[in-house]
Parts: sequence; structure tokens; C-alpha cells
Amino acid sequence: MRKLDALLELFQEAEPAERLELLLDFAERLPPLPPEYVPLRDAGLGMVHECQSPVFFLPEVQDGRVRIYADVPREAPTPRAFTAMLVEAFDGERPKPCWRRPKICSTGWASRRCWACSACGD
Repeated sequence: MRKLDALLELFQEAEPAERLELLLDFAERLPPLPPEYVPLRDAGLGMVHECQSPVFFLPEVQDGRVRIYADVPREAPTPRAFTAMLVEAFDGERPKPCWRRPKICSTGWASRRCWACSACGD
């Protein structure tokens, strides 16, 4: 979970104004969806229906490693950034450590103290 810990630390140490810049930076980091996954996305498989923006998120285990295939429109930079962070944190990891993620705070974000916003006191 070193990659996730590094992401959490990055946001925890950033000033509130810097967090927006970090989010926009992560939005640009989301790798393109491989062409073989486009038909799955277009068929509605792997869609995160709870999100207002169309978010395609499909984790798989290949050769003993988690692989995450995701797609979020550029017009939705916030969900695109959070999706890119999940990809960066978990893609390539072994499956078992991915189950040991941090607790989720009352706003829905993982942290020891909510790092994405200041809305919670967790």
C-alpha cells in the first residue's frame, strides 16, 4: 500500500489551494482506455452508476496482479482525478493488499484525517 500512502501524504501535506492543482494534475494522468475495453464501456458494463459523470471502472486480476481499466470524460475533472488516483494506487498491486485500504471518513474519502476536503472531523 506504499503507493496509496504516498498519495495520502501528498494531499495531507498540501495547502488547500494546492489540492485543487493536484486534482487537476491527476485528471491528466488517467491513462487512455485500451481499445479492447471500449465495447465493455459502451455496453454499460463496469459503469459507476452512483456518479453523475459517466465513470467506467473495471478491475481485474491478471497474472496475480490487479489491473484497473478506467475511463472518465475530460469534462469531468474531479471524478477523473479521483479515478486516476485509484488507478495509480492499486494498479499492479497484488490482490490481497488492495483489500486493506484505509478507513473511509464520513464524506466517503479514505484517510486518517480526510485529505480531500475539510468537511469532516474524522
